[in-house]
Amino acid sequence: MMQEREVGQIVTHTVDMMNALSVRQFSLPPNTYIGAGAIARTGEAIEKCGVHRVLVLTDEMLEKMGLPEGMYRALNYSNIEYSVFCMPIGEPKSADVEAAARQAAESGCGAIVAFGGGSALDAAKAVALLLANPGTTVSALEDSTHILPRTMPLVAVPTTAGTGSEATTVTVITDSVRHVKRILVHDSLMPDLAIIDACLMLGVPPHVTAATGMDALSHAIEAHVASGATSMTQALAYRAISLIGEALPIVVGKGSDVAAREAMALASYMAGIAFSNAGLGLCHAMSHQIGAAYNIPHGVANAIMLPSVMHYNQLVCKKTYPEIGLALTGRMMDAAETIRCVQQLIVEIDLPANLLEAGARKEDFARFAEDALNDPCLTANPRTASKEQIVGVYLHAYHRAGREVRA
Repeated sequence: MMQEREVGQIVTHTVDMMNALSVRQFSLPPNTYIGAGAIARTGEAIEKCGVHRVLVLTDEMLEKMGLPEGMYRALNYSNIEYSVFCMPIGEPKSADVEAAARQAAESGCGAIVAFGGGSALDAAKAVALLLANPGTTVSALEDSTHILPRTMPLVAVPTTAGTGSEATTVTVITDSVRHVKRILVHDSLMPDLAIIDACLMLGVPPHVTAATGMDALSHAIEAHVASGATSMTQALAYRAISLIGEALPIVVGKGSDVAAREAMALASYMAGIAFSNAGLGLCHAMSHQIGAAYNIPHGVANAIMLPSVMHYNQLVCKKTYPEIGLALTGRMMDAAETIRCVQQLIVEIDLPANLLEAGARKEDFARFAEDALNDPCLTANPRTASKEQIVGVYLHAYHRAGREVRA
């Protein structure tokens, strides 16, 4: 009788688990402040956490410009002590992240505040996880099954509109030794608070604005067609695409437009939530390789690869791409025209039109394709891809129409 009962419990549990396979987890920051002047709320937000000392992680250029001064005033007003670690300019390297973690531990901070672009935010997220796992290196964080959850509050203050890192469970760190990008995914990488103040973005140069804006667009487009997409993530991605289509040319051409900057900041945040829950795809898997090898900024790498990846995925996205085209331009079009509109936007904001312009070498493509196959972003791509097919996409991006498209 006992054995029959145990078998029945096993069968019932198995059926319950099979029924639960379609359940999706939806993650986003527990708290978000959005609006002009939101940076003034930093001190009171940290004070509510019962923390009296923080590590501020920013980058050298922003610190020299004095951009964090408004945040420092807010911290001082709330009697929050802070230690500052300035990351070198460029995408975050593992050696710098580990150095920041050592400073955070030595300073006795009770929270991490990330202030800057995607690089600073990604670095701070990795620092927070390292602090919860003393003696661990960035490379070891890739195996999330053996990583302890973050133990201290994490506040993210983006100063560019692109990565959406303030709203994701993902961080990307370049290995200082191997010069490859390590993609870390862990629930503890989601910030506790995102503070989105478009006024912090008014001085971002046009070329950086263009690159980060295309990063946000690639997030939204890949999330919209990802295999893990849901009605919720597609709604966020669709709205992000429509905001970017209208606001990105404006902020590149007139960076002082506060309304357009706010639209881009919101689009980046929404796209971040969308891809963090739905996944990305082949564009990111391929751009990670060229970015690390050629020192191409992440947003630029995504812009270079996006039209060619869309061309490859078109076989299975013929019904979805017209929705993207409608969001981007406000008019109906087919899949092929949608791809052309994306490419036209890229050249209009003066980003490289193809891999040839970016200085790529065709002899590298087989190695890049091999590494892209092992990139975790590839798992959510709507179309399966072999090494040979990925090489073909790299070649398509290399030979794609160049500057004549700009006419």
